[in-house]
Amino acid sequence: MKRKKGKMMPFKMKTILKSLGEIKNEVLLPVSILVAGEKGVGKKSLINRMGSNSKEVFSLFELDTKNFSANLFSKIDEADLVLVVVDATKKISTGVRRLLKYLEDNKTPFMLIVNKIDIPENLEVQLELVNNYLERFLPDLVLVSILKDVNIENELIPRIIYRCGDKKLSLSAKLPIFRLPVVEEIMKSTALQNAAIAGISLYPGADMPILTTNQIKMILKIAVAYGEEIDFSRAREILMVIGGGFTFRTIARELVSILPAVGFIAKAAVAYGGTIAVGRAAGSYFEKGISDLSVGEIRDIASETIRELKGIN
Repeated sequence: MKRKKGKMMPFKMKTILKSLGEIKNEVLLPVSILVAGEKGVGKKSLINRMGSNSKEVFSLFELDTKNFSANLFSKIDEADLVLVVVDATKKISTGVRRLLKYLEDNKTPFMLIVNKIDIPENLEVQLELVNNYLERFLPDLVLVSILKDVNIENELIPRIIYRCGDKKLSLSAKLPIFRLPVVEEIMKSTALQNAAIAGISLYPGADMPILTTNQIKMILKIAVAYGEEIDFSRAREILMVIGGGFTFRTIARELVSILPAVGFIAKAAVAYGGTIAVGRAAGSYFEKGISDLSVGEIRDIASETIRELKGIN
């Protein structure tokens, strides 16, 4: 039976349309992060450090003994994450303790940010004063110096991204400071998914449609993270430019040529390394206008991937 013309779209076109809908919904998710703390602890400085458009995401609440009220509770209820900022040179106040207890009791996602770690002459002694209290918050605690830019991008930013969960793409699209770590996470999570799929595939090439679909989604997510406005025509253009001469099969051939083994590890390494390479090509394209990577760079990515999969340092 013949198919009627115009009734079926090519696989990639359907994939692009579906991916666009999912990504647009994801990037439109509102992100609300409340920064709370007493006067002079660095709340405004922290918000300003996040970028010129930070007020779109971050809101401010100055805490004191008089305003621990329904107004604060409503702001907390509306927030996806609460950042409680304290001063490393001072003891934890009763107001901050009340706030932290409220957040704990209500299971509200929060982080405790100890600012001004550059000021105390002996930080260890200073923190020892509140050690018995702070140790329960260790998984949620970050020591920073906003003034000296200590532990902001390497510690605080990744933790905020992690806590924002399914809103991280929206966060990166709104504030460039979150862009690179979100893109890196998108690449690695897609690569791991593709590695798992390739490893369990029984027939050569049977996994290719799924791997390709995941890579299309990855490229479009990276585009959105870089602030690209994407509709169907723009999405096709992006995929053609990045995919031109840099298809998954091309990368796979380069990877296979240096793999020392066959089987699950080899197939997973091809899928993982190939996906990372495509992701880095996409990042380079949006960052610098470079649309492909050299064979040497692909080999370097493959070698690193094999070491990761085999647990070799």
